[in-house]
Amino acid sequence: EAALDAAIVITTPQQLSLVDVEKGIRMFDQVKIPTAAIVENMSFFVCDGCGKRHEIFQGSGEKLAKDFGIPRFFRFPLTPAMSRTGLPFVLEDDDGSSIAEML
Repeated sequence: EAALDAAIVITTPQQLSLVDVEKGIRMFDQVKIPTAAIVENMSFFVCDGCGKRHEIFQGSGEKLAKDFGIPRFFRFPLTPAMSRTGLPFVLEDDDGSSIAEML
């Protein structure tokens, strides 16, 4: 048996994923496990050509976090760097720009 202090839920900004995450948050609430954060994968991408940030999906994990009073919300970009093996790309980020994009 392991102690469980809190949950961190992972979603994408697609409606079906957000519906599933909402069910998960409600389930954790029923068993008195707080949700500490929502992490949204594939939140956006930054175009290689123009450098503009594009949000291609219509959902919002941020709204879900606000609706449920979840204190932390993080966004991860859709980027090939996320699928590499080896050192996580955020640890290779000397100037903090990759991390700044997620917050």
